[in-house]
Amino acid sequence: MCSVLTLRTLAGILRLRVFIPEHKWGPMSHLPLAQEALRHLLAQLTDSASALAADPGNTRIAARLSEEWRRFTTINDFYTGLKNEICFPQISAFFPGHHAKAMAQNEEMLRLEQEVAVQLAGLSGGAVAKMATGGADSSADIDSYAGVTLADKLAAAVSENKVVVVGRSTCPFCIEVSRTLADMGLSFPYFLVDKMLSGAALHEELKKATGQRTVPYVWVAGKLLGGCDDTKALIASGEFDKVLGGAGDGSG
Repeated sequence: MCSVLTLRTLAGILRLRVFIPEHKWGPMSHLPLAQEALRHLLAQLTDSASALAADPGNTRIAARLSEEWRRFTTINDFYTGLKNEICFPQISAFFPGHHAKAMAQNEEMLRLEQEVAVQLAGLSGGAVAKMATGGADSSADIDSYAGVTLADKLAAAVSENKVVVVGRSTCPFCIEVSRTLADMGLSFPYFLVDKMLSGAALHEELKKATGQRTVPYVWVAGKLLGGCDDTKALIASGEFDKVLGGAGDGSG
């Protein structure tokens, strides 16, 4: 019996190694850890939201809640796409016996997330409400802007909007910077190179034009700030507001 189980296990591993591309192993192996981290953050959010509801004027609790919400949404946004596009289809194909359990666990996570969202929506703090809605328009399409070339269209987008972000839906740095900007109350087009028809071509154009090879690309008031770390450093130093011109609303 032991030898049979060993052979079946080895056969399963061989089948997975042959049929699941290498780039999909990372998301598959990290999913349980990510879900556990999300459960932990949801529990923290619930406790902090309850504490703030009991003491609405407590700025320390409000700040802690803001940071916990940012951490949760960053991880959750990143793994939502990976779960739907990679993990669940692979589980269904190679581990059909575990698919129902995985989907049930995911439904439980969605239920907990909805409960926390309702709890946050019930708080009076304007910053919490603004944080929950965000201002990144991930449905934005570069081809909706006027221009003959992609460079022309991007120039039009940068001209018409105080803030512009070009990123990728599965990039944690893109998610982090877009959430950071949205949490500041800024509204902006969030061009996703893996979702737009011209996305790949736009990324190639940006590599050549800027010398920066990786997303995200962040423009503020017509100026390319760089990526996530560059943008957050300017925010921390106070220079970001100077570049923005002191405006509180980044919509065009």
